[in-house]
Amino acid sequence: MIPAGTIHGSEKNQLILEIGSLTVGSYTYKMYDYLRKDLDGNPRPIHTYFGDLNLNRGMMQDYVEEHLVNGGYRVVREEGDAKEVVVGECEQLYFSLRNLIFGNYMTDNTNGDFHVLALVDGEDVTVRSKKDPSLKFDMKYLDIVVVPASFGEYEIINNRPETWTTIHKTLLK
Repeated sequence: MIPAGTIHGSEKNQLILEIGSLTVGSYTYKMYDYLRKDLDGNPRPIHTYFGDLNLNRGMMQDYVEEHLVNGGYRVVREEGDAKEVVVGECEQLYFSLRNLIFGNYMTDNTNGDFHVLALVDGEDVTVRSKKDPSLKFDMKYLDIVVVPASFGEYEIINNRPETWTTIHKTLLK
C-alpha cells in the first residue's frame, strides 16, 4: 500500500512481504538501512542522493490517511469455512492485496489473469488446477507461487487441516 516515492519503514523483528512492480526503472533507494551488513560484512550502501530525487513530497500524513490507509478487511466472498478478504487496495496501485483464510479447502478462479500466492500462515498446502489436477504445486510456509492465467479454476488443499491457513493473494485490478 505504499506508492513509489513515499518514505516508509518497518520496525525491528518484523517480517515484510514486499510486493513491487516489475517495471523497468522501478527501484528502492535505501535512505537508512539500520546499519545492516552486506554478504561480505560491509555496511550496505545508502542512496540518499537518488532517494531524495525520487521522493514524492505530497505524501504527507493527511494525504496518506485519506487516500492510502486501508479501512480494514472487506470480505469479498465466503464458501463454507473459507473466506477471501481484501487487505489492501487504493486508487494508485494497479493490484489488489487479499488473504484467503480457510481450514481444509478453498477454490479460486484466475478469470484470465495470473495470481501470486504466498503461504503466510500454515505449513503445507497444494495448489492445483481443477481442469488438469496433474498441474499442481506443493507450497510450504513462505513459499510463493505464480498461478498462470490459463489455470482458470483451481483449488487449494490444506494438507494439515488441523490448523488454519492464510494465503496472501496478489492480483491485478
